[in-house]
Amino acid sequence: MTNSMIVKKFLKLGTLLPNFIGILILLVISCSKDSEFQEEVMDSLEVFIDIEKLTYGVDEQISFTVSSNPNENLKTVCYSAFENIEACYSGLTDESIGTVHTINLGYRSPGIRKIAVELINNEGLIGTKEIEVRIIPQNSIKINKMKLVSFIDINYSWDPEYPENDENRLADLRFSLRKVGAGYGINETNYYIGDWILSDILENQGNLEWDLSNEEYFIGLDNRIFFSLADIDPGPLAQDILFGPPYELEFDFQEFQLEKPDQLRFQYPDLEIDFILEVEWL
Repeated sequence: MTNSMIVKKFLKLGTLLPNFIGILILLVISCSKDSEFQEEVMDSLEVFIDIEKLTYGVDEQISFTVSSNPNENLKTVCYSAFENIEACYSGLTDESIGTVHTINLGYRSPGIRKIAVELINNEGLIGTKEIEVRIIPQNSIKINKMKLVSFIDINYSWDPEYPENDENRLADLRFSLRKVGAGYGINETNYYIGDWILSDILENQGNLEWDLSNEEYFIGLDNRIFFSLADIDPGPLAQDILFGPPYELEFDFQEFQLEKPDQLRFQYPDLEIDFILEVEWL
């Protein structure tokens, strides 16, 4: 082989070498990315949510099951359905809690709600999934107005420090309504009575009415309400107008559901309590 032929071969090799190195670099990067993707897939847990529907009424019970792969034993199940609140269900150390779990909850007002679920298996792999449910005011009542007809010592002195001819002697009225929430929990159903409506204060009895029509106060037809009434004094003091115990009166809407009147009247003669709710049936 002549010297000129050797030089030509080296020149040709020198021309191909950078392209060959570039191909190798691309292959290494591609393999690296594929391995990273595979590792991400392997390090995450698949989450399945089985829910009957995605639209519910106010106060309606929502129940659905969560699971991972059919034979995947779980260590922890968590869900978040309310702002800054998370509920979890876990086994003891090295203890599995099974494969399928039921989550129960509900919402007290209309809107689009997000529910986030997190599962952790025995190997520590984590999976998350989020769904949206729509809460609408179906099969419910909207509270538009509260009217007080009577209570103990109406139009009489509740603040004896004022003279008889001073209107400041009259009660400064505030009422509250609480309602039972939908059941909640993981693999169990717990119920609670939660604060719902806390009215403004009517000074010196006012007109004995509270207009609530601009608020979104909805309650499920089968739900129960707990009513309380107080005379609010300066500072943290208040006088219970029901003279409890009991400090609340419980009622529901069963007797009105056939005729669906716009005004619902509740009377408690022993306590001289008489009030009317103006409502809208939905």
